[in-house]
Amino acid sequence: MGDVLKRVPLGYFSQNSVGDILAGVTTELSTLELQGMKMVDVIINGYAKFIAIVLCLIFFSPVAAVISVVGVVLSALAYRVSAGIAKEPLRQPIMRWKICPMQRLNTSGAFPL
Repeated sequence: MGDVLKRVPLGYFSQNSVGDILAGVTTELSTLELQGMKMVDVIINGYAKFIAIVLCLIFFSPVAAVISVVGVVLSALAYRVSAGIAKEPLRQPIMRWKICPMQRLNTSGAFPL
């Protein structure tokens, strides 16, 4: 945060009050803290729930437990493959957007991404 404030022009501090700047900084920091805690909570609860479900399935039906673990592994692999494909650049730009005729928008020309 200090590095960002060092790059701000001095005119910014003369145009804005110190209270506004401090309010913006503290608001952003508290938002980041809350979102970070929510993310950690979701990840830990997800793994804990998966482990609890697998343990219950092992107790009631070992075959179902093996099938669920294999399904999770296969879906994780599919996610990694699809994430790798999504990172590849588009080979050609989108030439024309399909828009409802009721909107009557001009769709001529290219829309490169």
